[in-house]
Amino acid sequence: QQQERQQQEQEQQRTPKYWGGSVLEALLQQVRPGARNVESAGAVAMAVVLAALVLLVSLFCIASLAQPKPSAASDCRRPVCAVQPPAERTSSAPDPPGRASMAEDPFHIRSARGPASSPTSGNLSPGQVQSSDPEKCLCPDLVVPANCECILLIPTAPLGHGEFNITDTHGNTVLSVEPRPSAPRSSGGGAASPLAAFSPAGSPLRDGVQAGARPQRLVLNSIYNDLLAQCGPAPSKRSDPPVFHLLRASGEYFAKLTCSESRKECMLVTRSGARLHFWGSPADHALNVTSGSGRVCATTEPQTLQRYKLRVAPLMDVGLVLCGVLCIDHLA
Repeated sequence: QQQERQQQEQEQQRTPKYWGGSVLEALLQQVRPGARNVESAGAVAMAVVLAALVLLVSLFCIASLAQPKPSAASDCRRPVCAVQPPAERTSSAPDPPGRASMAEDPFHIRSARGPASSPTSGNLSPGQVQSSDPEKCLCPDLVVPANCECILLIPTAPLGHGEFNITDTHGNTVLSVEPRPSAPRSSGGGAASPLAAFSPAGSPLRDGVQAGARPQRLVLNSIYNDLLAQCGPAPSKRSDPPVFHLLRASGEYFAKLTCSESRKECMLVTRSGARLHFWGSPADHALNVTSGSGRVCATTEPQTLQRYKLRVAPLMDVGLVLCGVLCIDHLA
């Protein structure tokens, strides 16, 4: 029996076990470590993917927070003229020594943004004219709101063509200018006008110009035909430089404009003593208007052959600047 058992054991050892026994156990022992390696690699890959997703979400959130929020458009009250937001100032040079203080310069006020730029920068400085102060306004309804600029387009056509319209940048009529040879009319029964000396029939003006050959005065009207202001040459000798008077709608005297013979320099002085200096090249429709402290309050520049552009700074009286420009361009 012992021999038989030994023979059976030897036969079992010689016979290979394909689906069980030691062979299957050997195969399982080789597969189990590989499976464990696969599970480990999958866990690592999943961790990498999750980390990448977290990083992308974080970057997206940071980029969203870094974007500037759109600011609300400035609420600019539109007067009779066309108002547009002013260009951002690029310089803030302090006042050079020797300039007049703000008390001596009623047309200028420092804005909330800081000191206004110097005239050489080409930017406009705000004025200090308020619609509630009639002493500083020729046309209270034409004062430019704060933080806005007024841009008007003026025709270059001669006055011989009659009345012409002043438009905004979109071509909408906002004001009209009417040349008149007769004495100025009054809308409020004000004091006698310095221009009343010009009779409807006319009297000899400067350089032998007769009435009828050119208008004696200009009347600024609103789109509703309301008289806003008027201006015209003042009585003077032929040897004197050209002088013009600016009147309110009532015919009350407000300011005087004195020009050089070349028209390249003119000085406007109101009855309260405030000053505006017009200088440049009238023939090219390129003028600068500076306040008593030398700050640029308005500019003109050619736009096309038929019109030129007038820019007026915030808090400035558009009617006052416009009448000065019209006197230089059409009457001087």
